[in-house]
Amino acid sequence: MDILLIKHPTTHFVKTAPPVSGIPLGLLYVASALKKAGHNVHVYDAIVGADESTWGVHCNNGVYRMGASMDEIKKIIDEINPDVVGIGNQYSSQADNAIKTAEAVKEVKREIKVVVGGSHASVMPSTFLDECNAVDYVVMREGEITIPELLDSITGHRDITTVKGIAFKKDGKLVVNEQREFIKILDALPLPAYELVDMERYFYFNEQGKDGRETYRYPGFERSVSMITSRGCPFNCVFCSIHLGMGRGFRAHSVDFVIKHIKYLKETYHIKHIHFEDDNFSFDMSRFNDILEGMNENNLNITWDTPNGVRADYLNEDVLKKCAMSGCTYLRIGVESANMEVSKKIIRKHLKIDKVIETAKLCNKIGIDLEAFYSIGFPGEKSTR
Repeated sequence: MDILLIKHPTTHFVKTAPPVSGIPLGLLYVASALKKAGHNVHVYDAIVGADESTWGVHCNNGVYRMGASMDEIKKIIDEINPDVVGIGNQYSSQADNAIKTAEAVKEVKREIKVVVGGSHASVMPSTFLDECNAVDYVVMREGEITIPELLDSITGHRDITTVKGIAFKKDGKLVVNEQREFIKILDALPLPAYELVDMERYFYFNEQGKDGRETYRYPGFERSVSMITSRGCPFNCVFCSIHLGMGRGFRAHSVDFVIKHIKYLKETYHIKHIHFEDDNFSFDMSRFNDILEGMNENNLNITWDTPNGVRADYLNEDVLKKCAMSGCTYLRIGVESANMEVSKKIIRKHLKIDKVIETAKLCNKIGIDLEAFYSIGFPGEKSTR
């Protein structure tokens, strides 16, 4: 089958965080799985694929749009004429843009099947099926196994009731199939299908200051990519939504796989910087140390950061020195609250502030820039003004 995967345009409020680009990593993982299953796959990123002159055009009530217009998207759909369009919806705040993209697909050709996946779809499939007539199926959680099975059911080679991890409408009623088990052996997955997008286009946008992750213009920032080496997090921070989409079990690529992945990106696309997007990159400290040592031993000569954060109480001077030697430019740690009662009883972070201070001093000593996440306004916090 001919499949078109779309990263939809986004809308933003004026005076909030600026619009950014970024490789659609989730779609590229799905694309590689679909290619492996024998399908013909296209990927269209409506953010970097758009005419830049249309960026930042103000709409109603101080909201502006980033990415291709629906007319541009419909033109792409018409040219490719796919059997199925998959739409990745990463954030709840952008669900309306996913719906508009689905409606654009049906306006081009009603017969095209529309599938929506991503974080919001995993938690609230009804958003796309009860509130929208343009979406045929919703894929929940990881899609690499689910979507190829769904396509088999669309072509009549599989009973749709046996496809785990999907939702759809039958006789006007929402049907949610049994959830699929999380993928345990991540090394069995092929590398993301980077070849289906114009990587140089992303590097260009990075250079224009529209990188999806802040690199603060360290040397080599323009040739940066995001990478995920593990999935899931076993901790219980009350505010975190990752458990809904990726579970509480920590599942990881092997060290050899990670090093080979980095080598591939460096040799094929000459990347210079990596954003390790793992939700808990350093959870398995033995593995984390081996990755750092592997980067040093292979003379990869790249820089890297952890934009999603790592735990301060997992870091010590020896580990931080290895981080610096392997090219770490900055780390983020999740502090959330300096009130220990709030941290323990409300947030369930169980992180001692003394350890945060110790880690901050060590980073300063070793020469690693440090950032921290804070959540303001939990019950029990008091103003110091």
